[in-house]
Amino acid sequence: MDDFIKVFTAGILIFATALAILGSGPIGESPTGDGFKKEHIIFEGRIGAIGQVTENLRNIPLGDFEVGYTVGDNTVRQEDSITIENGWFAANSEEITFEAKEAQKAVLLFDVAGTNNYGQLVLYFNGKMHVVNTTEKKEHRFEFEDMDAKNTLTLTATSSGPKFWAPTTYILENVKLVVEEYGVQQKIVPFDVYNYEASGWSRGKISFFVDEAIKNNPLFVEINNYKVYEEKPLGSETVYEKSFTVLDTKLKTGENIISFSSGKDSTYSVKNAELTLFFYSSGESVSKTRSFDIDRYFIYLFEQSSNVTGRINITVVEAPVDTGLTVKLNEKTYHVDAVGVDETLSLSFFEDDVHEGKNTLSFSTWGTYKLGDVTVEIVDARKK
Repeated sequence: MDDFIKVFTAGILIFATALAILGSGPIGESPTGDGFKKEHIIFEGRIGAIGQVTENLRNIPLGDFEVGYTVGDNTVRQEDSITIENGWFAANSEEITFEAKEAQKAVLLFDVAGTNNYGQLVLYFNGKMHVVNTTEKKEHRFEFEDMDAKNTLTLTATSSGPKFWAPTTYILENVKLVVEEYGVQQKIVPFDVYNYEASGWSRGKISFFVDEAIKNNPLFVEINNYKVYEEKPLGSETVYEKSFTVLDTKLKTGENIISFSSGKDSTYSVKNAELTLFFYSSGESVSKTRSFDIDRYFIYLFEQSSNVTGRINITVVEAPVDTGLTVKLNEKTYHVDAVGVDETLSLSFFEDDVHEGKNTLSFSTWGTYKLGDVTVEIVDARKK
């Protein structure tokens, strides 16, 4: 009898222990209590590139040209012949007005083709008198450096005086007034970006080499008034290249503008300039699939608590063509319209979406993405 009681008691203890274990789930993990961790990671991995991963390009030749900001000749007035007279019965003078905001000097050129020498030829520049010595019929040259923003040059003559029967007369030929002033010489080229290029935009690049240059200031290249290049090219044998993004230039569908210029006292002879646009074609071409196993323990966690849920975390590294991402977990499909760069997507799933054993996670798109780390985990919704 004593042996029976001992065996019976031992059996009761074994049964109670088994009941306690099976009734509370895996040891040390209570789905509904504080023993549940914040998350249980089922799968970790990296995905990489998906979508259309081959770049297309279009070259836009810009040609050869000169750019700079230097002193040049601006012809303000040019006449084949002018007659200047001053006397009792006839008077005729010539007045020329011009602006010179960044001028170095003004040069007046003329030939004295004929004169009666009854008086002197006189020039007034901004009110200051200059008398012309006309003993010889020759080309005359006058330079004026003390200029204002607005200037006036007057050609006249002194009176014939007692020779009242005829005015002082000068016949001037090949009259030319030239202002040496700073001028901007730049190259401006409009170009179009098509819809399929804008939607699949990857990057852009300018390339050129410089034959001759006066490099007191950098060479500037702008697209839509945004600088993409500002340097002093070193040598004529080097092909210079500079890449840019759509954010650098605000590139848009339709007409855009590229321009080349420089600063004061600088010139650049640019050769073989070219603009290259890189873009991705639309079309679903590369998808990625990952498989992972779920054992009975994780299914048990789902079954034991309504607070337990699943989560897929996806890091987006690049999104050159952000047209949306499709993620599929077994038979459950997620559509994300816009993703963005350097973002982490979190997609929820539940007990019915997974099963014990092998599960499949796939990624596809009609755009282009580079995905980084991906994790599949089970979390307690109450624990953030």
